[in-house]
Amino acid sequence: MKKLKCLCLVMLLLSFQTLALGADVSEIPDVISVNDYSSVISDNTKIFIYNSNEALFDSTDSKIIFVTVPTTGQTPVDEYARQVYRSWGIGSMGDSSSTFVLLATEDMEYWAIVGDHLSSALTRETIEELLVKYMEPDFAAGNFDSAVKNTFIAISDWYTGHYNLSANNAESDSEPADNKKENASGSVIWNVIKALIVVAVISCIGYIIIRRQLRLYAFEQRKRQRIQSYRKYSSRSPGGGDYEYFEFYDTKD
Repeated sequence: MKKLKCLCLVMLLLSFQTLALGADVSEIPDVISVNDYSSVISDNTKIFIYNSNEALFDSTDSKIIFVTVPTTGQTPVDEYARQVYRSWGIGSMGDSSSTFVLLATEDMEYWAIVGDHLSSALTRETIEELLVKYMEPDFAAGNFDSAVKNTFIAISDWYTGHYNLSANNAESDSEPADNKKENASGSVIWNVIKALIVVAVISCIGYIIIRRQLRLYAFEQRKRQRIQSYRKYSSRSPGGGDYEYFEFYDTKD
């Protein structure tokens, strides 16, 4: 699993370099998550979004996809966004609940599309409010990296609340699937250790109790034998009656 994750990250970084050289958006990329044709997003932000999207997709069949292009040319930004959305198959990805955000950095325009399955919950008003609050300030100042990351986190937080996910699910910088397996394995090992400790303690207590009972039994047996020997000695005593337990050793030959 870790090797597969590393391979995906390598492919992602290679795709970043390809985009930086001016790849055509009509070509569907190998990795659809954060595709920076304008070369304005840092590698750290790209990897952060990629890892977070993998965790989000595992939980919800959804991604929050960001694409940057220098310009949409003569095509209006909304129509350009719809063309990319359809040609890349984003609408049919998972259960059609992904969100797609396009930034045209030289045109200073952006557009968002919400999947059909989610549009009744993540409404036009809600997505517009998130874009105005988290995208617009940094975007207007030309801080595209911050604009993308802050907007991604804001939309991710919305998904977290909508799907009742844990906060750690939305921001995962490591391998969530591997961690789950490692935690599960650690939990099993710890449970086995605890069970062995309990068995050992019970065995020790049982051993002590059984040993004590055996000693008591042996003591009672010796006590009965002594009493029986007392009675035999008493029956042989000439005077009968009371007796004391001691032995007489005659020193005479």
